[in-house]
Amino acid sequence: MAERAVYQMKQLTSGTTHQWQLEEAQVFWAKGEKGLALGRLRQMINTLEGQVDVNPGLVPVYTESLRLCGNWLAETCLESPGVILENYLERAVEVLQAESDSQDPLLQSQRTQAFLSLARFSDAQYHTIDKYMNSSEFENKQALLEKAKAEVDLMREHNVGSNRSGVTANTLYMVKMAA
Repeated sequence: MAERAVYQMKQLTSGTTHQWQLEEAQVFWAKGEKGLALGRLRQMINTLEGQVDVNPGLVPVYTESLRLCGNWLAETCLESPGVILENYLERAVEVLQAESDSQDPLLQSQRTQAFLSLARFSDAQYHTIDKYMNSSEFENKQALLEKAKAEVDLMREHNVGSNRSGVTANTLYMVKMAA
């Protein structure tokens, strides 16, 4: 049903393909064809990137594509958080902020949605980091790091040098026994 509606939209809107491509990507996403949906959005973003400066009328579809792509990439974990943040969510906010003097209700709504997506993503990243830093895995890594620092200090204190292949376990054991 939705595919038929997108097909009819394509037939009626010859010349303005970006909006129906965005709708088509959303249909693919809803059907579970996530790779196809993301591919469509990325293709649109690449196409619109150079055109949006020349044609401000493309700002709404461009920023919505950026925002959706960022949200979907975050959901699927197909990109690193830094890439999602910089290339998609922050970029959408930047483009919309450049249009901040516009009183267009669509742009104002999109600005709100872009900030909301950015805030939700940032909050999720914060909670992920906080959870990790409070985990036993992190505590174990911290303990190992402290142990390694202590061993290095002990080696320096006893002037234990290393050859090209490094310090042997036996040398380190001997230094520890002497201490």
